[in-house]
Amino acid sequence: MRKYLFDYEELEKDLIVLLSLFSSGHNAILLKASEESLILGPLPAVEKIIQEKLITVAIRIRLIDDMFKDYGKSYELPYFIVGDMFINIDDKKELYFREACNKIIHAKKFNVELKENNDYIPNIYLYGERRSNDWNVIIDIKKFIISCLSLLKNYDDDWDVSAL
Repeated sequence: MRKYLFDYEELEKDLIVLLSLFSSGHNAILLKASEESLILGPLPAVEKIIQEKLITVAIRIRLIDDMFKDYGKSYELPYFIVGDMFINIDDKKELYFREACNKIIHAKKFNVELKENNDYIPNIYLYGERRSNDWNVIIDIKKFIISCLSLLKNYDDDWDVSAL
């Protein structure tokens, strides 16, 4: 039986790319795509890459989280709280890691911010609606990605495939 439901290395690569995008100016980033290197282009293209990778990561991380849950396994993360959630603007709550994945998957609108020197501010702003209630979240992307990488490490170290 195969251990991973998907390419583990591809997920790890996506997380590193996202972390790099928020740790450097977007004009200076060099990515490895297929066998060619490419320099990221205009801001809208970079934001599209961030959005697509973030959604893909959130779906795959949720699959791993669900497997832990289904088999009664637990894990530790460096950050279980990765941001804030606001429902109808007034009701502020802590945003937990798993809920952050859900919000990334179901968001209707996505924003990132730039500093004056074109470095990204390490927050993602997501907006959506659930049961006629508007919500918005602010995710500290570095905390989220570090927790994702930690979950992958837990999965790699602790998952006993022979027990499945």
